[in-house]
Amino acid sequence: MLLATTGLRKSEALALHWSDINFDKKTVDVNKTLANGIGNKLLVQSPKSADSKRIAVLTDHMVSILLEYRKKNAVIYPIIFHKEAGEYFNLSSPQTWLKSIYKSNPQLKKHITVHGFRHTYATLNKGEDMTDVQAVMGHATLSMTQHYTHSTQDGQNRVRDFMNELGL
Repeated sequence: MLLATTGLRKSEALALHWSDINFDKKTVDVNKTLANGIGNKLLVQSPKSADSKRIAVLTDHMVSILLEYRKKNAVIYPIIFHKEAGEYFNLSSPQTWLKSIYKSNPQLKKHITVHGFRHTYATLNKGEDMTDVQAVMGHATLSMTQHYTHSTQDGQNRVRDFMNELGL
């Protein structure tokens, strides 16, 4: 849910600490990312680029989910998504979780990849000011953000409706 509603990269989401969440402002301070170092040791490092260091926005629903998630954890570690002992999850963990969700819910016919949630976020926000979407996603260029968007049936219908309004 977090990836789909914020456009965060999985490495950014897995690196999040509770202190990165501003529940009052409904924002996430994206200021670090996880990476695999020598011997597959997890490293916390600066985001991918200067533009990747940013403030992302949270929906009201996502704020509620995060608050409930925090309340359910008896021991609060600084890391939001953590193993039992409070350590970071491996970068492959979200893919494992997603496979489990799809296996448990066979009615979900369309299987989006973990990275695909960034594309979903960009596509769902395509009608908005794309420079705002670019900033939230942490892209250096507008063309990169546009690369993440895809055609939708609704979008195609709007094009047809516009052409019909022109009488063409």
